[in-house]
Parts: sequence; structure tokens; C-alpha cells
Amino acid sequence: MVRIVYTVRGDGSIILLEPFVKRHKRNTVRVLESSLGLLSGIDAGDCPIKKLGTKEKEELL
Repeated sequence: MVRIVYTVRGDGSIILLEPFVKRHKRNTVRVLESSLGLLSGIDAGDCPIKKLGTKEKEELL
């Protein structure tokens, strides 16, 4: 099973941080540590993010 670590920002946007396959508990710990690093980089402006949207959402606006 593939899992995705993500965060929901204060403005309601969702950032997908890192996908992984959980085989052992240590997989989860490693990915969470890595995701915290990515999130820190995003907050500092060091990591670029790509914004995605859907037609359904655009039509609702």
C-alpha cells in the first residue's frame, strides 16, 4: 500500500510532501523525518512547490 505524507496549510491548501510504501515501522519514521525537512525548506522558501488545480474546483469558484 502506498501512503502519502501531506500537510494542510492555514489557507486550506494541501501540500503533498512524500509518498512511500510502508513495509516496516522504520519506513514511516524515516519518511516523517524527511518530510519535516521538506516542510522547513518550503517555509524558508528554499524548496519550490508546484501548484495544481482541478477543473471542478475552478468551476465552483
